[in-house]
Amino acid sequence: MRIKGLSLLIIIIATLVVSVPLALAGDSARVIFAADLHYLDPGLLDEGSGLIKALAEGDGKLTIYIDEIVDAFIAQVIEEKPDALVLGGDIAFNGEKISHEALAGKLSAVERAGIPVLVAPGNHDVNRPTAYRYAAGATYHTPNVTPEEFRDIYFPLGANDAVSFDGASLSYASYISDGVMFLMIDSCRYAPGDVQDSGYIRPETLAWMEDVLGEAREKGVTVISVSHHNLIEHSAMFTAGYTLINYPRPMSLLEEYGVRLHLSGHMHIQHVGRAHDGRGIYDAASSALAVYPFQYAAIDIDDSGDITYTTRRTDVSAWAKASGLTDPNLLDFDAFSLAYTRACTAAHTARRLAGYPGLTDDERAAMGDFAETLHVEYFAGMPYSVTDEDAAYMLWRERCADLFFTEYLSSMFAQPTVRLPLVIR
Repeated sequence: MRIKGLSLLIIIIATLVVSVPLALAGDSARVIFAADLHYLDPGLLDEGSGLIKALAEGDGKLTIYIDEIVDAFIAQVIEEKPDALVLGGDIAFNGEKISHEALAGKLSAVERAGIPVLVAPGNHDVNRPTAYRYAAGATYHTPNVTPEEFRDIYFPLGANDAVSFDGASLSYASYISDGVMFLMIDSCRYAPGDVQDSGYIRPETLAWMEDVLGEAREKGVTVISVSHHNLIEHSAMFTAGYTLINYPRPMSLLEEYGVRLHLSGHMHIQHVGRAHDGRGIYDAASSALAVYPFQYAAIDIDDSGDITYTTRRTDVSAWAKASGLTDPNLLDFDAFSLAYTRACTAAHTARRLAGYPGLTDDERAAMGDFAETLHVEYFAGMPYSVTDEDAAYMLWRERCADLFFTEYLSSMFAQPTVRLPLVIR
């Protein structure tokens, strides 16, 4: 696929505060960024589907309520009136065309409210071979989308006004204010017959990026870049398939042209890290909107070019009450969804601890509660309420030292993170 292009600048406003020289008049902007909606049209999921059981033992995606989560999020975005809504990939559950079209229909309300919607694809969005309808005991293939169809569905919501399009991918550069540009980078590998979960930025796209960044620097524009895949390693345990395969080149290119903030998703973990031992570009990986606590990033850029990045939660319960809904799960969604997420982790820990018959019931309960708490807080980017000195953690380390899951828990303590709100000057 080839997309005709101009070239210009890009500036994005993500989740930090960045000082940029030569600030233009009218640089200030407010942006909302979200990733990993994994939206599944309700018509593709029947009650009794095996997917519902699989989800309950999975990573916490609350797909059974994704329609309501997205509606609540969109209502909140419109109420906040940002200068742009930026979505960082994995928009659909598994690339179903029906899901993409239904979601774009919902997002059109944001565009009609005067808020442009900028979308980058994720590995679950284009040419996905696992686009299914889920029925009791069976799955049925449903059409996915080509790159051209992805463009036709989402670009009319805001990207059609971009100042530059890459001819080799779905990448583009778009202003959200006079002096702020978002560089929306397509990092996905979706060649027919060779769809991959890992990310890679094409050489042609890198050349296009350099042209855009060069023009942006000449004009003193603040640029914020976006890709679905991560620019840095956010977890020592999970890098393959998450961090861009060729990350050194785009990282050095962005840094060379003064980009201070990159926004990503993919891992479902809320984590802000910095390259080169804290001396380089920030990569703010957003947790999944489909997973508790249904967070998104709020980014403010002031006239001096400073950027403030923080997170906010989608208030599903307030939306449900205002909408006159009566489902008790929706009316107390925070408690329901937290319990659901902890239950997903509990299913994982129970399976792993089953191979250790020497543990007492009390020890298993303590170890499970510890893992559930740490897992929830880690994915949400929350300060930990547990420590690596807790007795339950010692049980994991001493009694289950050979488990990969134990090493995974340990990695959560070892990975440094930037606490929010983050201000970059």
